[in-house]
Amino acid sequence: MPHNNGMDWIRLPLRFAIYYRDEFDCVWCRQVFPLDPLGYGLTLDHVDPEKGNNVSNLVTCCKSCNSIKQNMTLKKWYEHLEAQGLNRRHVQDRIRKAIKKEINLDVGRWLAAIRRPSWREGIFGLLAEAGSA
Repeated sequence: MPHNNGMDWIRLPLRFAIYYRDEFDCVWCRQVFPLDPLGYGLTLDHVDPEKGNNVSNLVTCCKSCNSIKQNMTLKKWYEHLEAQGLNRRHVQDRIRKAIKKEINLDVGRWLAAIRRPSWREGIFGLLAEAGSA
């Protein structure tokens, strides 16, 4: 059975709603990802690995930050980010702002729906036709 890049632990509409809430960029390093219905390059990370899967503890991050952070404490992670030249307070502010925003499950459902091949072909086919007109 395919592993699906670790995405099975959270429903896809909620995952995409969190990506949308966080504006499709890594809250840790600010790497921005283009809107991609497949979600390539993005992962979800637990702000505090001890606090579970509540949406207020989940943020969008890039695969690089997620694989480096793993289960580090926030203190260790912030030390790592500072060593990379990032400002701890700016990162903390981004996290606070992100988790205060509402989750829009309707957008998450739509993004999950267009991820299906049949929808992608239809939508992007229509966009290609409109662009060539």
